[in-house]
Amino acid sequence: MVKLISIVVVAVALAGCAKRTLYMPSSSMEPTIPEGSELTVDFNAYASHSPERFDIIVFRPPDPPGALFAFRVIGLPGETVQLTPEAMLIDGEEVSPPDDLQYSPVSGGINQTNLNSAYFLLGDNTIAARDSRYFGPIERSNIVGKVIKIEQGDASDSSPATGSEPDDR
Repeated sequence: MVKLISIVVVAVALAGCAKRTLYMPSSSMEPTIPEGSELTVDFNAYASHSPERFDIIVFRPPDPPGALFAFRVIGLPGETVQLTPEAMLIDGEEVSPPDDLQYSPVSGGINQTNLNSAYFLLGDNTIAARDSRYFGPIERSNIVGKVIKIEQGDASDSSPATGSEPDDR
């Protein structure tokens, strides 16, 4: 019994190590995540399941190396995403975005993106966000965690994006 309790205590301690605080240095996720906010990220959130549509995830973008970005999942693997000036379409069907996603595609949207095994991500402030419309879909292997808590901060107190993945990754 003591051995079982010790295992549970160690597991709980390790699970706590899988959470980190990151800072939002831009307005790309406003109004959901105001610039300067602190994000608590669960780096084990997708250990047993995949990201779902509209989750806010943290991932490694193609550029710059070593950076971590936070955006919202719009398209899932195997789907086709189409963004028009009026609507988001998934496999030809209109999808209603969350209320806090300020949908306004740049340059008239995109015709169509077939995702295969990747995820299509948008910033909630689509006018300011440089998201999958610019760098393309993101592979599952580049998704490192899920935002589980947002503490609004002051943009004037914001330093460049800081934080890192857990050391065991």
